[in-house]
Amino acid sequence: MMLRGKSPARLVPTTDRTLRGVLQALAEIDPGERTDIAHVLGMAQMVLGNLVTRESAETLAVLGGLEADIDALVTRCGGGIAPASPLTGYDAMVARLTGCMARLTAVLHDGAAVDPGVLQEAEALEARFYAALMPAAASAVSEIPPLTAERFEAYLHARFPGDYERVSRFTRLVGGFQKETILVDAIRSDGEEVAMVIRAEKSDRFVKFTASAITDEFSVVRLMWKRGIPVAEPLWLEADEARLGRRFMVSRRAAGRNTGSAYGDSQRFPEALVRSYLDTLARIHNQPIDDRLAATALGQWTGHATLAENTRAEIAAWRHQIWLSPAPASPSFARLFDWLEANVPDDDEPVRVLHNDFGPHNILVEGDTVSAVLDWEIARLGDPAEDLSFFVQCAGSAIDREDAVALYEELSGNRISRFRMAYFDVLSIGKVLVSTLSAAAMYQETEPALIDWMQMPLRGHGAYQALTETRIAAAEAVRGT
Repeated sequence: MMLRGKSPARLVPTTDRTLRGVLQALAEIDPGERTDIAHVLGMAQMVLGNLVTRESAETLAVLGGLEADIDALVTRCGGGIAPASPLTGYDAMVARLTGCMARLTAVLHDGAAVDPGVLQEAEALEARFYAALMPAAASAVSEIPPLTAERFEAYLHARFPGDYERVSRFTRLVGGFQKETILVDAIRSDGEEVAMVIRAEKSDRFVKFTASAITDEFSVVRLMWKRGIPVAEPLWLEADEARLGRRFMVSRRAAGRNTGSAYGDSQRFPEALVRSYLDTLARIHNQPIDDRLAATALGQWTGHATLAENTRAEIAAWRHQIWLSPAPASPSFARLFDWLEANVPDDDEPVRVLHNDFGPHNILVEGDTVSAVLDWEIARLGDPAEDLSFFVQCAGSAIDREDAVALYEELSGNRISRFRMAYFDVLSIGKVLVSTLSAAAMYQETEPALIDWMQMPLRGHGAYQALTETRIAAAEAVRGT
């Protein structure tokens, strides 16, 4: 990953950085045999490349020098100098230069005798002018070659000699900010078809979680599988990034479907499905915190004497994420985290194993039963109210909040106060603000980076920032309950 020079902190990346992101995204599209799509992509890349380059410091410097040279020649010919424009940037400079060229043309063709040397100098300036208008287009180059069916098939042959014949399906899923997910069907030498899922690290990472490293996530998933938690069966870990340009884990594809998103559903969940969701969450929370668990990445959360101390560490981890230092300032962010630090619940409950991203978007179900809980990179030990709060927010109107809390308490035996739930409702807004600010800073400062990151500041910050005081007031209203 290439780190660019320091630039002013801003919520929305600069125009040229945004355009480079679009250019990179277009470069990764495979049109297959559609020559019409390939043509349109080529034209779009040419135009975007030009837009990127025309706003570069180098292009603007050329235009600035050209303006001075044209003005000097116009003055020598007696044409006068136009007032300098207070505007900067490519479009403003080109508009002024176009006027300069018009004055120069008028002077040279007003019927007066023109020195041949002046005419040649004017023609040379014209050549420089049009060369500056059409700089060579920028190209989009990825540092890491993409995972393809051909490369993964070759990898299988090398890692498991004689075991696999070919890859019959290779489908990259949309979504998943910090990991790439690919569905693979591989045909074994005996004809058996194995349905797999690749979960691979990406080069750009806007926040750091407990199990952000694929090696850590694999160890957590493997332990949960051995303990009977419904997860996709982990098959193997590839920790040598030299093999395919990144580290990844491979799991057997779990049966089932998603029933919702991270933004709240409107269609009511069947009672049996709600019970299965909450029973699964209760089973995760009640996993023993023993030496085997402490040997995984979750072990870093075992050193806190109380639940309140654990929560303070969680707040600090979010408040000081890796990309927040160069991120733009946000009064709402400061207000929200100041409140969280000052109002940590003092309930004396034991810490529990948390999935920490337990929403319908990360859960597969068959019928009305959970078949697999996916995406364990945010897992940690902490307050079960954090998990439960996030789940009911994601479920939205598909469940009744009070009924869900009561059922969870019945199934798990864990007590969850209303204030703890509301407290973590506030933290959920804080996590979004951390994500939007971090994504904006990371996208501006590093290349290449996925254009996907842009949706966080463009769509998320304003919508969730506006909820800061509402969530805090709701928590204050149930303090002590």
